[in-house]
Amino acid sequence: MKAPVAITNIFITFLPSTEAFSPSCPRFSYPNFPSPFDSISVFGDSFSDVGNIHTLSNGTQPGVWSYSGRYSDGRVWVEYIQQFFGLPQLLPSLGGGTNYAYGGATISNEYIDAYSTALDAAVPSVLDQITQYLEDVGGVIAGNGLHIVHAGYNDYWWYVYRNYTTAEGQDFNLTNVYTTVATNVVQQVRRLYNVGARLFLVGNVPNMSSWAEAALQPLDVLDAYDVLVNGHNSLLASLLSKFEDECSDSTLYLFDAFDTYDCINTYKTFYGIDNVNDACHPNESEDCGDIFSYKFWDYYHPTAHAHQIASMFALQSIYNIELGKTPPIKTSLRKT
Repeated sequence: MKAPVAITNIFITFLPSTEAFSPSCPRFSYPNFPSPFDSISVFGDSFSDVGNIHTLSNGTQPGVWSYSGRYSDGRVWVEYIQQFFGLPQLLPSLGGGTNYAYGGATISNEYIDAYSTALDAAVPSVLDQITQYLEDVGGVIAGNGLHIVHAGYNDYWWYVYRNYTTAEGQDFNLTNVYTTVATNVVQQVRRLYNVGARLFLVGNVPNMSSWAEAALQPLDVLDAYDVLVNGHNSLLASLLSKFEDECSDSTLYLFDAFDTYDCINTYKTFYGIDNVNDACHPNESEDCGDIFSYKFWDYYHPTAHAHQIASMFALQSIYNIELGKTPPIKTSLRKT
């Protein structure tokens, strides 16, 4: 088995292209620019985890193909942002760092419980992560650090997979589900704001019905994914717009995960990824070989190559806001 290798260069040389790009799929135009923040703290799930679940599970997760406890073959998107700005390495919070994300996490275990058989307990939710962070910093946050909140995928995966939301049973109203989850995301942002945080990067949910895992699901599950994800992303935009109006001294950047990964599908040749449908490692024994040409590490997680591209979308968003090219979040988040 070949050991996973981290991609270390933030820049990718893309193939020349004459394709007309849609507005949501930028041709990256940001230069080297100074960091608008002096530190990064991260809250989320396996898309952002750099080793917390690996430590908590005594090394049993994420599995044999992972790179240093990440759910990928290399660094994840938040690390490429940190690297671009030359900020301190994002270490797992269980190792004293400022990345509090845990693989498998939901927004709140009080609503959708992320019970893990590997832990025989619930994975620390974003709510739990922020609670721990606030304890670690003594309840006061300096306003010049970036706080990344990216979650929601697991809420909808657990909801469909386990077919329940609360201890009382399933909430069959999908609108209630995505309303609760999206509202909880913004509530966690407000918690951070209320104790001093002013810079935020908030991610929405990727297109789950076009994820590698979708090949394993029946049509009714994919239809549910579409309702949940599109509803979540639309409501999240509205709620963040309200937050932005009420908290005018804050700055909100967007990681539009939905458009980002759909753009990789649409312009895969330009981005240098050949396979946008299949998992490189569908199980612990199969290996695709040239993982750099794959979008998906396994059925649920991007490769380091895809993570690197995703970070560039986030960096473009940060640059556009700082340059004044992009209006506030309320008009830049996906609202379909």
